Amino acid sequence: MGLNYKEIKGDEDWIIACFQLLVLRDKLKNGQDVVDRCLENLAHSFETIQNRYLLDTSSEIPNTPVDRMLLESFVYNYTVSISVARDFDSKALPNPFDPIITRLVSMLKFPIFENCEVEWLNNPVLGSSVECFIMLAKVSYLGRLKLPLTSDSIWEIRAKELQQQCLYYSPPALPEKIKNNMAKYSKYRPGLLSGSIVSKACYLLLFKILNFSTMTDEEILKDEDIQNVVKYIITALNDIEMGDKLLCILQWALLIIGAFTVTDNDRFVIKKYVRSVGETIHSHYGNQIKIILDEIWETGDLGILFDIEQISKLVI
Repeated sequence: MGLNYKEIKGDEDWIIACFQLLVLRDKLKNGQDVVDRCLENLAHSFETIQNRYLLDTSSEIPNTPVDRMLLESFVYNYTVSISVARDFDSKALPNPFDPIITRLVSMLKFPIFENCEVEWLNNPVLGSSVECFIMLAKVSYLGRLKLPLTSDSIWEIRAKELQQQCLYYSPPALPEKIKNNMAKYSKYRPGLLSGSIVSKACYLLLFKILNFSTMTDEEILKDEDIQNVVKYIITALNDIEMGDKLLCILQWALLIIGAFTVTDNDRFVIKKYVRSVGETIHSHYGNQIKIILDEIWETGDLGILFDIEQISKLVI
């Protein structure tokens, strides 16, 4: 039976799903202009999501597991694509500081399951890290602006506010009954750690952005506070088992954290987790992260993180 095009409203589940699948296809196919193709399909996906949920006339909320999965898949791909896109502003996507993104994220907080052991089971893709991935999107967007940021500009003010949010981010608390059950504690703790890892990676990149012209990379890498944050993240990473699928959404964080490591031991941890992600998703793309990190480690040049010719080769 063919489609009755007169009955298509343009906000159906299957349309959102199709564009999300096209994003995944683009990532897997790779090749030239992969990021631009991803952004085009994300823009189409956003238009559909906007028609369904975000217009003044919209009354629906994403209150089924399928709705939530599709919406969170969009949010993840949107946030990481900003960091690797060649020309994000030319696409029909809002910047992450736009109030419409705040509205979109607020919809992910509606519970869809009753009596969950932990509240973030309502978020099948991002878990407890939803807010942290919006931090990631904002940091990536700031990193795409002309640097250094103009002193006392709205963007510098936003960057400083965001840096504090990243530094002091705390994951949701586990219920006591979970804390007291070792098996359940071990099951749920990695989900909490992922949010801390992403937020602290955001803090590191913001530190570079805010000190772009006032500190050398050598000074930044030797900064005691920065290395304390790195050590904190490395400790958190070591508490997540290699091969955990959760690591697949931490590729951007692994790149940023790795760039700020200075010891062989810390770099070894980053390399083994990058390799683990590649094995989990059966992809050689993790090697591209390693190539970029090797260059940063050899040169000490954090500016490579802002070199779009390099970063746009990543498929995350």
